Amino acid sequence: MCISMCLIGFTFAIRIASHNDQAVARDTFINSLAKFTSLGSIKEMKQKNIECIKALLRIAISDGELLCEAWAPVLLCISQLSRLQLSASGLVTDEELFENVNDVNVDNPDGSSVTNQRKRNSFNTSRNMSIFS
Repeated sequence: MCISMCLIGFTFAIRIASHNDQAVARDTFINSLAKFTSLGSIKEMKQKNIECIKALLRIAISDGELLCEAWAPVLLCISQLSRLQLSASGLVTDEELFENVNDVNVDNPDGSSVTNQRKRNSFNTSRNMSIFS
């Protein structure tokens, strides 16, 4: 009960700040609500965090045209929620997909491989840095 009342207060505060063109207040309330979702942390998600996610999505749907620059934390939460769902479904995440990208040898038209080219570039970079030292 207490959490739902607080979220209603957040919703009205965001609406009031948005309608009165108070960008700093609107952005502060949106950022706070986005942090209360705990999507960016490794803590266990509780019911209050889920309620915050729902409230943030309701605000985005109903008052989206008034959010202006405050869309960034909303979109970040949606992205993190999507990543959480992808991880829970057992599909391969971006990190797992590109985990061994350095181990791949791709042949270039000149016959050299990408990994050899990277070694040469890192050698040239370190040699060039020693010239400036």
